[in-house]
Amino acid sequence: MRSKPGQSVSAWIADKTVAEARGMLQNPALTIKEIAIRLGFLEAPHFSNYFKKHISQSPAEYRKLHVGRVSRLDRNRRRLQFLSS
Repeated sequence: MRSKPGQSVSAWIADKTVAEARGMLQNPALTIKEIAIRLGFLEAPHFSNYFKKHISQSPAEYRKLHVGRVSRLDRNRRRLQFLSS
């Protein structure tokens, strides 16, 4: 695990935390509270504020925009696999 040259350790940690949060938010089975706890936040509002500070969207807004998109991509991928078989 290496940070980019010139990047502070706190910026590197923030990047990794946000990347992990983005991945978890695409799983609709996980609540935002569960994600917050898994990432080490004591309370969901703290996680929400942290995420919004770095992404300019709340976790709920991010999930709303990206979960459906992933589902559509998966559906299209399955269609292509079906058509090519």
